[in-house]
Amino acid sequence: MKRAVIALVAALAAFFVPAVASAGVDPYAAEAQVNVDDTTPTANQPLTVTLSGFGANETVRVVLAPNDTVVNVTADAAGAASVQMVAPAVVGRYTITGTGLTSGRVDSITITVVAAGGGGGGLPDTGSESSRVLRLGGVAAAFGAVLVGVSMVRRRQRHSVSA
Repeated sequence: MKRAVIALVAALAAFFVPAVASAGVDPYAAEAQVNVDDTTPTANQPLTVTLSGFGANETVRVVLAPNDTVVNVTADAAGAASVQMVAPAVVGRYTITGTGLTSGRVDSITITVVAAGGGGGGLPDTGSESSRVLRLGGVAAAFGAVLVGVSMVRRRQRHSVSA
């Protein structure tokens, strides 16, 4: 039984080890990196995306998602490149991903597009107007207070008449 288990492990190792070794991935290759000059750009702001760690002279596909802007750029002999993009017009979170079309190396970075001039640190403008609701609530509270006052006066008058 022990020999059968050892033979099975050896057979599995002989089958899987060459497959892993021949997967075409260089274990000593530099990791791909995607960087951007501003991770919190304003809407429609120009951005410089820098790429490194890709293959020499490799075509790198750069995707800005979720609006799926796609740009292909060729890396230099050192595996580096840069590309100009424009931040989306809609405020929100976006991901810029670089994928080496030959090496398969991938990296991404997240940017947050903010409204122009919105760096004041205040609350965001949600488009709702609450002053009318607050006024209505104030009027209702005042009307309730008047009703309570009238009710108390009538009670006192009833108690004083019956006494």
